[in-house]
Amino acid sequence: MRNAVEGMSQAETIAFLRQRMTVMESASRHRFTVAEGAGSSVGTLAMGHSSVSAVADTSSSLGVVTGRSYDPADNTLRLAAPWSEMLGPQGIPRGAVSCLSGSRQGLLGVVAAASVNHSVALVGFPAVGWSAAVEMGACSSNLIWVPHPGSDVAGPCMILAAGFDLVVADFADFSPTPRRCRTYESSLRHSVGTLIAVDCVWPQTALAIHTSQVSAAGLQHGYGRIATVTLDVAVSRRYQQTRRYQWSIGRNHYGAHQPVQRLHSAGGELTECQHVS
Repeated sequence: MRNAVEGMSQAETIAFLRQRMTVMESASRHRFTVAEGAGSSVGTLAMGHSSVSAVADTSSSLGVVTGRSYDPADNTLRLAAPWSEMLGPQGIPRGAVSCLSGSRQGLLGVVAAASVNHSVALVGFPAVGWSAAVEMGACSSNLIWVPHPGSDVAGPCMILAAGFDLVVADFADFSPTPRRCRTYESSLRHSVGTLIAVDCVWPQTALAIHTSQVSAAGLQHGYGRIATVTLDVAVSRRYQQTRRYQWSIGRNHYGAHQPVQRLHSAGGELTECQHVS
């Protein structure tokens, strides 16, 4: 796969990957739509059997994914704040499998922080509204979404990892055997991207992130609306002590268009950031 995409431009690589995806499933229909959210669009591609030309045409419909080019010497995928502080200088390791579990806000936050400077492919999650990630700072032009990848979730992930910096996939209903896990890891080592498996128990994962909601503020005496949500974030790496943070997402007042994110650790508040569209 890596040899096949060498020498291609980014647009040609994306078109080639979409052609490969169409032959992996023999579903009866092919559908391409653009889902509107928060003033932006996230490309949505449905797996299925269709002509190569129909899939190639999606490149012009979506536009070119504008993530930064891949540097072979850089083995780290660095995210925007506040996740840059939570993950530290090690970031997300390239060519490996990381795991994410817990609250849905954690998934949206990671996608938002990654898409600022990198191309991100989302596999699965048919019920997720990605407009919330756009509100948290996600760059929709760097996102592509495959809501229905078929029974073999990992297959499209390996293809997408050849051309995207990060692939985030829903593994809740797919449990690969340890032998297949080793096969996928071997494939990723020869790819430019990395994989985050959501809601999956992966043996000897390089990085594990777990988020859980601990409080919500804004409701008083049975009226009002939730203004701020606070989550515990646990970041675990192999052979390292787990690091824990409290991450708050909310608006300073009801009229604010974009949420403010605050991060606390054992030493106090680390950072505050607000996405400005």
